Amino acid sequence: MPEKTVLIIRHAEKPEAGGDSGIDGSGAPDSRSLTPRGWQRAGVWAELFAPSLGHAGVLPKPAVVFASAPATHSEISAGNSGSKSRRPLETVSPLAAKLGIEVNLNFGKGQEIDLATAISQLGGVTLVCWQHEDIANIATALAPTVGNIPSHWPGDRFNVVFRFTRPGNEVPWNFNQVTPVMLQGDPASSI
Repeated sequence: MPEKTVLIIRHAEKPEAGGDSGIDGSGAPDSRSLTPRGWQRAGVWAELFAPSLGHAGVLPKPAVVFASAPATHSEISAGNSGSKSRRPLETVSPLAAKLGIEVNLNFGKGQEIDLATAISQLGGVTLVCWQHEDIANIATALAPTVGNIPSHWPGDRFNVVFRFTRPGNEVPWNFNQVTPVMLQGDPASSI
């Protein structure tokens, strides 16, 4: 079986009190969307995973891209899991468009264990973009025997990749962090 790689990133920058407002893909104000800096980061992610002009990628090119599905207000009011945030989808949309693939939105916030089960069965390179507070849940559900996975993702970190690799289903996952300095002010250290 070919090597499996799972890459997990956090969505790009979101609106903060006293900071930039969120804007949707058409430039309209939207508190559930990325900030202008977040949109810049989404573009840099696309270039790191699928560089232009045939250059070698800093990160492996994903064949499958997952993002947490934005939930509607009525779904959340009805007690279903989910988040109204569009930020995970917006973060990976430029990359998916560049690769000519659809973002898989089959899982939402609260379904991290189901997501981990699904991605563990895939071969090749899979990218997941999620809300930071639940990334450790995905990581530990994917690779429960790996001991060096951080237990939480700091709220101010947007440039970290959790990278899991293994040559087949019978072999434990290897884990490491990649921290590209993408925009001014990005820390170069792991979390």
